[in-house]
Amino acid sequence: MEKKSFNWRAFVGCVFLLPACIIVVAGLTQSLLGFSEFNEALERTGVLSVLDHPAVVIGGLVIAFGINAIPIFKLKFVREDGTLVGMVRTKNTILNLAAIALTLFLFVSILGYSIAENFQIIPR
Repeated sequence: MEKKSFNWRAFVGCVFLLPACIIVVAGLTQSLLGFSEFNEALERTGVLSVLDHPAVVIGGLVIAFGINAIPIFKLKFVREDGTLVGMVRTKNTILNLAAIALTLFLFVSILGYSIAENFQIIPR
């Protein structure tokens, strides 16, 4: 039987996704389901003040994307007949792809929320 190795990159990437995941889940449970207990518990424990900083949330998303993109995407540039030819090769590792998909979902959710919350129509 073949021994399966543990995917450390996917695990570490998911650890860096925790702050963004907590913020998005807390926002969705409050806005869609009307449960504010999760947000109140985060505020009572003081966790929200640490997790709410943009450097923690966006930095975690960038680091998680970078850690999981390294084993998947390989770039190669070759000079042929005076032109530069670029090649992108992808490797199918399902856990890393899932972590990248979760990273992109969280980033789009946070970006969409920030645009929708701060967008104002000014009548003229």
